[in-house]
Amino acid sequence: MIDALGIGQGVLAGPLQRLVLAGALSVERGHAQGVDRRVKIYRLTPLGERIVRDLRARRRPPSLRAAGRADTPSVPADPATPAR
Repeated sequence: MIDALGIGQGVLAGPLQRLVLAGALSVERGHAQGVDRRVKIYRLTPLGERIVRDLRARRRPPSLRAAGRADTPSVPADPATPAR
């Protein structure tokens, strides 16, 4: 994550820990694709998935919300993306 976002590890540690404590993320140590050492792997929990759906629905333009269309901007995310 830090490479993709271009920020330092310390910037993410607090917010990720708060999301874990709130039940929106789960965390485990393991091997991730393309990484030669064990890393923390964060995944959305069912609660986290509901939060993401709600946030995406709020981002939809009003015309799409009114029409009941599911067209939302694509937000690339791999729930198994490792954070270092």
